[in-house]
Amino acid sequence: MLQTVAHEMCHLWQNHFGKYSRRAYHNKEWGNKMISIGRMPSNTGKPGGKKTGQQMMEYPIDGGLFMETCKGLVKNQEFDQLWYDRTTNIKLLNINLSEEQEEIADNYSSEDQNTLRILYSSFSIESPIVKVSGADSKSKYHCFNCNINLWRKPNLHIICGICEEEFEEN
Repeated sequence: MLQTVAHEMCHLWQNHFGKYSRRAYHNKEWGNKMISIGRMPSNTGKPGGKKTGQQMMEYPIDGGLFMETCKGLVKNQEFDQLWYDRTTNIKLLNINLSEEQEEIADNYSSEDQNTLRILYSSFSIESPIVKVSGADSKSKYHCFNCNINLWRKPNLHIICGICEEEFEEN
């Protein structure tokens, strides 16, 4: 998630301060911004890949701003609580690196490898925490005098501002 946010924020920076290139193309200006925040652009996602192109990936630059910031976050005991999805319970599922990610991680210190494991980990969604809007999450209310309909959460007592009668829940 942090890597995706960094990637997209560089697009946003370029759109606001730079010269945005054609749709979905990652140009040199975008690549230089990525490098400035500690992410090395690569069309392969590995060292040695092209730094510009249509479909791009990137990896953390050893000692770069992104990696140092992430190390600080991972050290935080409440790192997993820094973000949440209000509709789900997200659980860290896998902190093992793929073979390609292991090759990249071999160039980092053991502390940085731990940070990479967190960054490249996958998550699973366990169960809903908050019910999302659906057919049973809202009720229709009707004022028969004024022929007005409202949709709100169930079991409310709503008074019509025109005739001052109570809306009837359907």
